[in-house]
Amino acid sequence: WTPEKFRVIYDPDNGSPVIMDLDIPANGRTKGYQNVPGAEELEKEGFEFRGWYICDDQGKLLEPFDFSTKIRKNYFLKAVWATKDRYQVRYVTDERGKLPEGLVNGMDPKTFLEGIRDEVSGTDIRVYYAEGASLSNDRIQPLAFAEDGIAEALILAEMSDAVVLCVGLDATLEGEQGDTGNAFDSGDKRDLLLPEGQRVLIEKVLALGKPTVVVLAAGSSINPLAGKADALLQAWYPGELGGTALANILFGKVSPSGKLPLTFYQSIEGIPDFADYSMKDRTYRYTRKNILYPFGYGLTYSKVVVTDCVYDDSTAKASVTVQNQGDVDTEDVVQLYIHNTTSANATPFPKLCGFKRVAIPAGGEIVVELTIEDSAFDVVNDEGEVVRDGNTFDLFAGVSQPDELSRELTGSSCVRVSVVK
Repeated sequence: WTPEKFRVIYDPDNGSPVIMDLDIPANGRTKGYQNVPGAEELEKEGFEFRGWYICDDQGKLLEPFDFSTKIRKNYFLKAVWATKDRYQVRYVTDERGKLPEGLVNGMDPKTFLEGIRDEVSGTDIRVYYAEGASLSNDRIQPLAFAEDGIAEALILAEMSDAVVLCVGLDATLEGEQGDTGNAFDSGDKRDLLLPEGQRVLIEKVLALGKPTVVVLAAGSSINPLAGKADALLQAWYPGELGGTALANILFGKVSPSGKLPLTFYQSIEGIPDFADYSMKDRTYRYTRKNILYPFGYGLTYSKVVVTDCVYDDSTAKASVTVQNQGDVDTEDVVQLYIHNTTSANATPFPKLCGFKRVAIPAGGEIVVELTIEDSAFDVVNDEGEVVRDGNTFDLFAGVSQPDELSRELTGSSCVRVSVVK
């Protein structure tokens, strides 16, 4: 869209219709607009969201709102939609400039520390904070001695009943080839470890024996060397309310239920060279070696197990019985894996062929149906052709992979069903 003139015919909530000509270019800020009341209906009518705008108490649009400044007193925030000949606005702030429930105001992000502090505000819980370590250097202050932040972190950890240890990477340490932030390594990491300063911090804090949750913020496979921690929470790179989301999990408002979408390896030494294009010792379908945390793995605050699976070849559907045997309401992800047992071209280990997120109350049982695509029964031969080869298959249903490490980590096994095509 390019800036265009619009004839505005807008009937405020209280007052006479306002008619004016107005330039309404798209301002590029689209976050959160789907949560504005009436948004879905407007889009069905052909309106396109044009952005957030600040307006005065007479309804006049003054300037685009870029989420970097606070809204001045007696001014309002509006969401603007338009077509070629029509224009609609929606008030989305009240008289105090407060956004409605469910709409994220981008000018008020929550760090991990802020999310935790907000959660315990008004209680007798005291939160101590220490930076602990630099992101990638061996000291926080350039003129200080190495490990200058660790002593403070250890003192505060020793004083505390529990420790939340936040570590990780950022775009200067990992990324895609061509990213300017990590151009010296072409976007690659040199190993699967955290920077040394963070590794020292983790080792020394865990040696105290305090109940410790390690929060790992990174976008790739990392071995944090945190086996002695009481819990490890993979936070990835969270959004503006990542701190609130973390606090909701730590304080039990929600049960974690994510699953790893990739394999976490123990070390880079066990991974084949980049120039080796064979799949040997890579991914969950081709290796069971060098695995720290397997693809599809993730715990909840309850105990969810699959107790039965029935496959109907006429409908290509698997009916899976799932039980929450714990005492916490939770979501979990039911996963289906398939393995061709007769073809020489089959992958060595089962491959994912379906999954579905489900919500299960404590002590509850549900039956969920998953459709298996016909292509799940195909294999790729040595010529790179997708073919149907073999007619007997094992179908596995669970909340993880059907591998021994996942069974050890979760305490439950997948249900196996034999399928003949």
